[in-house]
Amino acid sequence: MKYFISILACLAMASCGGGGGDSEQTKAACSIIGLNTKIIGGEACSDLDRASIVRIMALVEVDNDLYPVPVCTGTMVTSDTVLTAQHCLITDFAGYPVRNLGIYSGEPGSGNLIAASLYLRAPGYRYEASVGRIFNDAALIKLRESSNLPSIPILLSRSVDIGETGYVYGYGATAENQDPNDVTFFDLEAGTMNIQNVTPNHIFVAFDGGSVNVCNGDSGGPLIVLVDGEPAIAG
Repeated sequence: MKYFISILACLAMASCGGGGGDSEQTKAACSIIGLNTKIIGGEACSDLDRASIVRIMALVEVDNDLYPVPVCTGTMVTSDTVLTAQHCLITDFAGYPVRNLGIYSGEPGSGNLIAASLYLRAPGYRYEASVGRIFNDAALIKLRESSNLPSIPILLSRSVDIGETGYVYGYGATAENQDPNDVTFFDLEAGTMNIQNVTPNHIFVAFDGGSVNVCNGDSGGPLIVLVDGEPAIAG
């Protein structure tokens, strides 16, 4: 359990924006999770029907009907279990009740929605205003059925190293101060990071060059490092 508590880097606390992205860095970030870049020189990964990184959906009740609304990003750690941020387990959306959560994988309009059957929250979740950080912001979502998607393991064999390269992914906003109504959750964006410091509770990162930054909607998305050439979730 202690590994589960400490794996999430607080990416949601970072600012948005950052340059237009370095195409070679983005290509590398997409390729380490088995995907291609969506366009030449672009920032988005393609082949979303086989992506391990998925959209977290809130099933919102409006006038007795349920509407799936994307709210966060998550990563498949088994075929039916998703790792995300605990603050993504919302119970209210714009004043309407959230009846369940789930995931949406694949391209918008032709993908697959799977509802959750169980949530597991890391104990000790809290925001400490004195340091301006969230602690233990991690959760697992168990799905009602297998997603048939590839998974990425959680890094347990070692700690991450200062100076190590990490990769971040998310379906969220693509610009600072972007209108929430314009956040489509269509594209999986990738970026390259440099690990600056590691504590028992947090991983501190800096954005590498001009690559994309994390922003609203990227919450719950992974920080991935390579272990013997294979991706593993560090936070």
